[in-house]
Amino acid sequence: MKKIISLLLVIVMLSFALVGCKQDNEGDDGAGTVSTGADTGGYNGLEARDYEGKELVFLTYSQGVTVSSQNDLWGDINGGPVERGIFERNQIIQDKYNVVINNIDITGNTATVTEVEKYYMAQDGAIDYVLSGTMNNITSGIKGNVVSVESIPNLQLDRDWWYTDFIDSTKIEGKNFFLIGDFAYTSWMASACLMFNQDMAETWKIDPEEIYALIRDENWTIEKFTQYTKLVYEDKGNEGTSLDDTVGFYANSMAVDAFLAGCDIRFIQYDSNQKLSVVIEDRFYDWYTWMYNLAHDSTTCYMDASEHSFQFNRDTFEGLFVKNQALFGMAQLPSQNTELRDVEFKYLYLPCPKYNEDQDRYYSWLHQFNSSSVAIMNCGKDLEMLGRVLEDFTFYSKDTVRTNYYDTLLDGIMASSETFVEMLDYIVGIYSIDLMSVLANQISWLSGSTGLLRQTVNQFGNTGVSSLIKRNGTKWQGIVDDIVEQVKKLS
Repeated sequence: MKKIISLLLVIVMLSFALVGCKQDNEGDDGAGTVSTGADTGGYNGLEARDYEGKELVFLTYSQGVTVSSQNDLWGDINGGPVERGIFERNQIIQDKYNVVINNIDITGNTATVTEVEKYYMAQDGAIDYVLSGTMNNITSGIKGNVVSVESIPNLQLDRDWWYTDFIDSTKIEGKNFFLIGDFAYTSWMASACLMFNQDMAETWKIDPEEIYALIRDENWTIEKFTQYTKLVYEDKGNEGTSLDDTVGFYANSMAVDAFLAGCDIRFIQYDSNQKLSVVIEDRFYDWYTWMYNLAHDSTTCYMDASEHSFQFNRDTFEGLFVKNQALFGMAQLPSQNTELRDVEFKYLYLPCPKYNEDQDRYYSWLHQFNSSSVAIMNCGKDLEMLGRVLEDFTFYSKDTVRTNYYDTLLDGIMASSETFVEMLDYIVGIYSIDLMSVLANQISWLSGSTGLLRQTVNQFGNTGVSSLIKRNGTKWQGIVDDIVEQVKKLS
């Protein structure tokens, strides 16, 4: 995202009383949003068309209480900033194109693959777009049930309201099957980053500005991160790691995927012969040694380590950071309501560190299960229309949704608004997406908490990752080869 957006936001946000206060968003007239076109040289979307009241239907999914891709779609003029932004975007699109936006919601993030196939077989045009996780949309694409991105007219994928990092890394035989952009409010909540307790840093004689300077100077690496985590540890019960301790780093196994993406390590790449191949880089083994040592270090409370299984569980995950007992914590960006609004210390979200200083930039991990990407159904509909509406749907989201989300995170948070927003710009929408990750339906290496890599990191005293890869490498390559052949057969 262009830094001018951050500067505009800071000017607006500095009028808020941020430290130690909460604000009532009801009845807010929308102050704090950046007007459409503020960052685009006066550009105001594609040329309008009249689609004569057509209904455009999104297939969405809900998973549990907090994850629901229909939140990307439905707003409320009387709601909080994000809901109002979504409402405003929908009104712009519906008025500009004379269309009606609707959705069909199903339960379960993996259910979309089966449901999309059902609608594809019916060919009745009941569904136009699919808002689903990256993993499920690419599976639907391999099956031929959604169209390839390359066949959709009117998309301007070089513009900054689209997140284009994934395009080359998830291309199969020249085809991509999902898009991510500024419409994807729920994807931001599936973006992994570090929580940083600024007050605790100062208590332990760590200058937070040193860390911010490292990030700004592109020198925030896993080595530097580890040096800071080792400076903070207090064993209050003299009984080894427990929930009474103060630690340098607190996380569950999501940290494995997050740090892997932060270091831009990918397992499926095109080789020198342009063949899609399973590739294990030498630096992965160095990274793995670092990750394993971090997970089992005394200055880390790593929830899913096997030596802690008798006392920790996922229900206590955010506890130590919220209780002011962790310098850093691994998290996904929050929804609008978070218990962090009630803490009495200053904190910020920071990007995950790089592998080394030579890495081109910071990257976030996007949860392949709970993300929100969009695909267009392969149902014979007018792709010119669907592409045009989707392009503007995403463009207008940039100013009506994304800026309001930043506003919401700032509201009531005890942090410097300027630095807070600056750090968000290193996180939101900048993803390292490994094809192995989004193929988790087919390959179990990076399939969330049950993935083989996480399970291996978790096992105290067992570092046999090299032999595990050797046992599975041929099988993984066979799966990739089969997928390539499936995609080749698509028209």
